[in-house]
Amino acid sequence: MIVGEHGHFHLFKRNGQQFHHLIGIALNQQGMPVRLFTTNEWVTGEVMVDARTVLLSIQDFSMAVKGRYAPLYRWIESLLKLYSAEIGSLIKARDDKLAKLMVLFGNKELVFDSKDHHVLTECNINLMDDLSKHLSVTNE
Repeated sequence: MIVGEHGHFHLFKRNGQQFHHLIGIALNQQGMPVRLFTTNEWVTGEVMVDARTVLLSIQDFSMAVKGRYAPLYRWIESLLKLYSAEIGSLIKARDDKLAKLMVLFGNKELVFDSKDHHVLTECNINLMDDLSKHLSVTNE
């Protein structure tokens, strides 16, 4: 966990019995998102898929939920849209890093099991600043 980070959660896409990780979202003590990140396969127990598949899963991501959790799910969906460019870059960079590690390790399974490589890519975010920038651009 990073200094100033209170916790995080992971988004997944399930395909039958298998699932793959979409993105991790780290939160501060006030519940504001402060970081986006990707993980290695062993961290979540996922089946690693290529960036194209992850990006398509994020593009189609929706949670049709009613009740008290509905506002949270709408917030997550909105966050994915607001940070779609950053998420896309992180996921593509994840695949680039994995490719370099595969050359270094010589074996895909060794890379996916490497405890030295749990977070593969990450970027800090500031929701309030980014919303202000987004709103000022759309109002011009």
